[in-house]
Formats: sequence, structure tokens, C-alpha cells
Amino acid sequence: MADPGYSFRQYLPRSRSIQDILAIVPPVNIISYLTSKIDKFSPKRQDDKNANPTVTSSLDFIVNRFSAFSTYVHLSIFGNAANLADENASRITTCDPNDYYHALSIDCTQVPRCCVEPYILKGYVLPYMPWRYYLKVLWIPNNELFNVWTHLLPSLYFMYLWFTFSQTLDLMDNWPLFSVTFASIILTMCSALAHAFHSRSTYHHSCWFMLDYFGITTFAFSSTVAHFFACSELSYYNMFGPINLKMLLVNCFLGFLCCSISQTGKKLVSICHARRYKLWSNALGYLYGMLPVGHRMYVLWHDEDPAITYHALQFLFLVLAPLWYTSDFPQRLFPGKFDVIGHSHQIFHIFGALACYFNIHAVHMDITSSRWSLLSSQEGHPDFHTVLFCYGILCVYCLLVGIYMATVVKATNSSLGCCCAKITEENQDPNNNEMKKEQ
Repeated sequence: MADPGYSFRQYLPRSRSIQDILAIVPPVNIISYLTSKIDKFSPKRQDDKNANPTVTSSLDFIVNRFSAFSTYVHLSIFGNAANLADENASRITTCDPNDYYHALSIDCTQVPRCCVEPYILKGYVLPYMPWRYYLKVLWIPNNELFNVWTHLLPSLYFMYLWFTFSQTLDLMDNWPLFSVTFASIILTMCSALAHAFHSRSTYHHSCWFMLDYFGITTFAFSSTVAHFFACSELSYYNMFGPINLKMLLVNCFLGFLCCSISQTGKKLVSICHARRYKLWSNALGYLYGMLPVGHRMYVLWHDEDPAITYHALQFLFLVLAPLWYTSDFPQRLFPGKFDVIGHSHQIFHIFGALACYFNIHAVHMDITSSRWSLLSSQEGHPDFHTVLFCYGILCVYCLLVGIYMATVVKATNSSLGCCCAKITEENQDPNNNEMKKEQ
């Protein structure tokens, strides 16, 4: 069994010699392959009882050295030894999926590398299990447990807010509030689903998180549209006018594209740059969307406007969320101590949910004030049907990009082979005949 802390070391710079690689990853597969080729072209080798043992040993030595060199080249191209560790089926630990605490015995060397969180050493769920197995993420101790609930509970609460608003307001006429609340539901629900089911395989990881990025893009479009057309100062609105709707749509196109590219693995972007793609594409998009609110806070900071406080809190948590996500704090200081609860991704989810909450209430305050009446009466101000049409365009675009990126991921996995350790027969549920091993 590999050292559970090995994947932790992949985040630290380190050079490896051929001897280091041989000690970590014995090139058994390459040896077997080359040996079979030699046997094919040397049929007398096994039959000849008088074969020279020196020649045989020399051939084995050559095959072993060549396989070591091939392994070294593979690691140089495709990353450090964690990639080959994912392909080594001997690393999987036999465990009972029905055991309530079984995830706590699964370390970061036994799951797809894309599912490994930095400095989270244990608590991973098994790959290649039936779909119903991943529903256990909702209650068994694992590193995704609170990632799911920190967005599932806010999603249910936002549904309650949406219902409450509909009792007192016509949400069609007050479409910015409808848009922001609905987008918050989509954002948190897509995130909860992605964290529940992404661990099934590398391919499913990419597909489910592209759904998560669709939720992020929808919320970004909804909140920024509301900021421009319901929360901005009239002077700022007149500087840009209705063209903002087109600019925001293009901005969301680029943001979703960058996030989706980050899930294609090394086909289009290196793994080490994937986080940067996601961080900067979202950060720049949100900062652009916060411009009208920032202008308003600058102009009216000393006025008695309660909505400004909610907008400021929204902006604070929108800034803290990605910073905390990329900091890997506190698990960076104590690897393995925050595997189930307290790691940075969970805190990132809490900050994101709080940003949605304050955004909804800030827009609600602006909708129920004279600001909305003033802005909605301006010439060229979009109505609900125009915004709904833009939503349709955004959904079609995200669907087409998502399908294309999914085919890229699938083709990459097929060409490089499965990058996950296979589940052994002992890991399968004996009562389930629908187990599928994905290649």
C-alpha cells in the first residue's frame, strides 16, 4: 500500500531520478508487454532447454531498464508519480461499501487524481460504484459530506424565500428579484449535486462540475443584470444603457468557457493552471458585475440606505470566497486533520451561500424602493421577456459547450486509459449485478 501522504507531497516541488521512480512505481505492465513481444519473435526461447541463462538474464535486464526509461518519460510528460499511482490497481484497499465508516479508510492514492483535494489525505468515497452508493455521501463521514450540505440547505432556504416573495410581489414585473433568487437556487443545487456524484470517475467528475459551472454562470448573469438594471444609480445606468445586457451575456460566455476548459485535463490546459482559469474567470466577471454597486457605495456611502450594507456584505463574501478557496487553509497547516469537516472548500461554500443571501435581500430592498420604479421607467430598460430570451441563449450556449467539453474529456480518457484505480471484486456489492467498470 502506498504512503497515504504521498499525494500530499505532489503539491510540493520535487525532482525525481529514475531510481526514485522505480522505487515508487514498479513498471510491471511495461515489462510484461515487452516480454510478450520478445517471446513472440523468439519462439525457441521457452522451448530450448539448453538456452543460455546469461542471455535470458541479459534480456530481462534490458527489458527492465527500458521499461524504467519509459516510465520516466511518461512521468515527465504527464506529471509526477501520482498519475501512475492512480493507474495501479494494487493501490485500492478492499473495504466494505456498506460500512458506515469505510470512507475514512480510503486515502488520496485510491481515487482519481482530479478528485483529490490538496492536503486532504483521507475520507474519499469509492469510484466506480452504483449511483445509489453516492447518495451515501449525504450521511456517511467523508470529505464531501459538508460540501453537499453547505449548499443543499441554503438551496432549500432560497426556495422558501422565493415562495415568500411571490406572496407579496409580482415576480414577473419585478424580474430582478425573481432572477437573483432563482439563480441562487440553481447555483447551490448544482453545486450540491456535483459534490455528491462527481467521485464516480474522472469523466463524471468533469461532467458534474461543468453542471456546477453552469450554476455559477447563471448566478453571475442574474446578479450582474440585477445590479445594472435594478440597483445602480441613474447616472451610472445612463452611461451604458441597455447595451449592458449584451456585454454581460458575452462576459458569461467567456466565464463558462474558461471554467469548462479547466475540466478537460491536460488536453487543453495543465492541471496546475486549472484553478487559475476558474479563479480569474469568475473573479473578473463578478468584479465587472459589482461595478454599479461599487459606484453606488462610493456616491451614497454616507446616506441612510440600508440596501448598501447588504451590498457591501455581499461584496465582502464574494471576495473572501475565492481567496479562501485557493488558500487551502486550514488543511495546509495540518494535513489530514480537516479531512471531513473544516477544510477550505466547505468554508468557501459557506461564504458563497452568504453572498447569495445578502444579494437577494439587497435586491429585494431596491425592488421595493423608488429606485426600481425610476430605473424601470427609463427608455430601453429590458423587460422580463427580453431577459428570459437572454437566459435561453445562455442555456443553449452552456449546453453546447458542455457537450463538446464532455466529448473532449471522454476522448482523452480513452486515449490515455483510465486514470483511476479499478475497484476489485471485493469492493463490489454482492447484491448488485449492475456494477459497471468504466474505462
